[in-house]
Amino acid sequence: CQAANRAPDRAPDPRPLYLLEFTGNAGRAEAASQHRPGWWGCRTLVIHRANYPGYGGSSGPARLIEIPAATLAAFDAVAKRAREQGAPLIVYGNSLGTTAALYLASRRELDGVVLKNPVPLQDLVLRRFGWWNLWLGALPIALQIPHALNAMQTAARSKAPLVLVTSASDTLVPPRFLDEIFALYAGPKRRVIMPHAHHNSSLSGSRELVSALRWLVQTIDQQKRACRGLNLSRRAVADSGRPSLSLARQATIAWSSSAGRLETSSDGRGGAVCRW
Repeated sequence: CQAANRAPDRAPDPRPLYLLEFTGNAGRAEAASQHRPGWWGCRTLVIHRANYPGYGGSSGPARLIEIPAATLAAFDAVAKRAREQGAPLIVYGNSLGTTAALYLASRRELDGVVLKNPVPLQDLVLRRFGWWNLWLGALPIALQIPHALNAMQTAARSKAPLVLVTSASDTLVPPRFLDEIFALYAGPKRRVIMPHAHHNSSLSGSRELVSALRWLVQTIDQQKRACRGLNLSRRAVADSGRPSLSLARQATIAWSSSAGRLETSSDGRGGAVCRW
């Protein structure tokens, strides 16, 4: 198993790790994923990539307001399959896809999150482009963006372990916005900066990225072991009316049409999380 551009450093790990990807505005789920098993500690990657409504093979109108419901449906379908195998599920978002990933992280108990160049839509419209039109054009546009896709707000409500990947030469999203999102994020976090990379640059298997992703997997594994230990201890205690500790995960991939359901599903297993 090989990480970055180095010789194989470890044997493949047969334990599955599920990755649900949300692409940027110009991306499509039909394209190949950039992620490699070597980046993730040589775990067996099971990758799901979701198209938003109106993108790729997904039917329905291509509107921002359609993204939250489709995102929840995609996650719940993949998480159900992930749970069946007892495997962790990590959500990856790139560019526009980070708004979907952060929305999920604020609404579901995720095992982990990876964000690449998050786009705070409302802040970008108002704080970067509003001044030159005296906010007369920017404000109506910002008001049409669903609150569910407000990256600043959802980051503050997200607690799953995070790896934030940012491009040093990103000309679309100013660095101060990326700094704010990272500071607001409520869970354990690490940041990786890709030098000389632009907003749409591909992921590179750098040592820094590989180290951060392996930290994420190790953090998830440690949390699961702690949860299992607490759960076993709790089973030995009679229920006294207090909230019970359980190993659970929300359950959910290709968005259907106006019916608002999924037409295509894929293999997955939901990672267990501790919840009181």
